[in-house]
Amino acid sequence: MDYEKNINMLKRMRDARIKKLGEVGPFIAGTVVEFGRVCGRENCRKCAKGERHKTQQLTYKDDQQKTVCVYIPVDKIEEVKEWTKEYKKLKRLIAEIGDLQEQILKRHVTEKRLKRGRP
Repeated sequence: MDYEKNINMLKRMRDARIKKLGEVGPFIAGTVVEFGRVCGRENCRKCAKGERHKTQQLTYKDDQQKTVCVYIPVDKIEEVKEWTKEYKKLKRLIAEIGDLQEQILKRHVTEKRLKRGRP
């Protein structure tokens, strides 16, 4: 039956994405943002010229939907950027799995109706 074939294909696609979940590395929700700030030292030449010191921070929303900023040490910037990419990959995979599950459910209902003789 055509519907059965489609359901099996969708299940294989879903299972392939579930398998990919195991390949996701360390992740963290948020965005890496660069800020400029004044250091506050009296003798700082950079601040005296009006320039700002660059600092990288991770921003995200907490449980109360307030924006939180966390300082990222210079030696961790690239690693944290990789973590945020992994989080986006994870979110995409979860969304794809959810969409496939929805399609499987809809096809299952259609198949049951056809077996009962209803269009």
